[in-house]
Amino acid sequence: VSDNLRLRSRRLNAGLTLVADAEAGRYGGAIDGKLGDYRLESVGLFDVASGARVQVDTSAGVNLAGSVRARSTRISNAGVQSLTGGETVISTDLAYQRNGVTRLSNMRLSSPLLSVKEGGGTYGANGAFDITAKGQSVDYGPLALQLTGTVANPVAVIDAPSPGVGLGLADVTATVRGEDQLYRIEADGMSDFGTFSANALADFSSGPSRYEITSGELGGVALSGTVTQTPEGLFAGALDAQGRGLSGRVQLAVEDGLQIARITASARNMTLPGAAGLRVGRGQAEARAVLRDEPEITATLQLAGARYFDTRIDKARVELDLVGGQGS
Repeated sequence: VSDNLRLRSRRLNAGLTLVADAEAGRYGGAIDGKLGDYRLESVGLFDVASGARVQVDTSAGVNLAGSVRARSTRISNAGVQSLTGGETVISTDLAYQRNGVTRLSNMRLSSPLLSVKEGGGTYGANGAFDITAKGQSVDYGPLALQLTGTVANPVAVIDAPSPGVGLGLADVTATVRGEDQLYRIEADGMSDFGTFSANALADFSSGPSRYEITSGELGGVALSGTVTQTPEGLFAGALDAQGRGLSGRVQLAVEDGLQIARITASARNMTLPGAAGLRVGRGQAEARAVLRDEPEITATLQLAGARYFDTRIDKARVELDLVGGQGS
């Protein structure tokens, strides 16, 4: 038996215990260690703590089982940062198999905006993984994930039964394919305004993060546009909507460190399918929104022959000046 062995460096601190029975041909050991600022490519830096038990049998091979816990110290991937909302802790049990595959179980993830309580899968000697997980997002509700590929080139299929996001989105399935911090996204589902689909590209490869909707559709209205993340972490760019009698644009900008959205839209004989039953005979809208904890909205809206759910409007002109949902 040999215990109290230590490995130390600027980033690594580990303890080892070794046990050997040469006559029986069995050897074992335990490793408990901590590794600081471990870089996970395309994601960020993590402090990693692990504990593993190793058994070597000259006739049966190597058995390894243990657990790993990682806490993020810096997340460099803007998409991961947006989904998790900040400091992220990941833990899993693992068991190394003779074929070189490591089996993962009892996977957990906790962060301000995302939690995972059920997950597991495999990680191969060639760097390929196959993982499934179920979790809860503060922004998008319950989520189910199937993740395959490698860290550099992942493929994620995400099912979101009720993400909402103000449009009544439901039964959404999104497939994300990554390659060198370029992520191609295909999504479809339902909304209060009919079917929904989108094809987009998220570019985190260099400079500011860039998001491009190459094609999209909501209730028969075509969507397109490009937005770029600014140094403040906000967005600048424009999104356009055309079709089914609607023409509109959302212009995003940053002023005094605050996210600004300017909206212009016109409608003539517009009808959208879906539960909302939105119809507008004639309409014109201009709005400016300051998106903060208590949003500020100023808008002028003119409608004629309109319907939304059970509400009917023959003719109306509305001027809004709201702060945090209050105003006139």
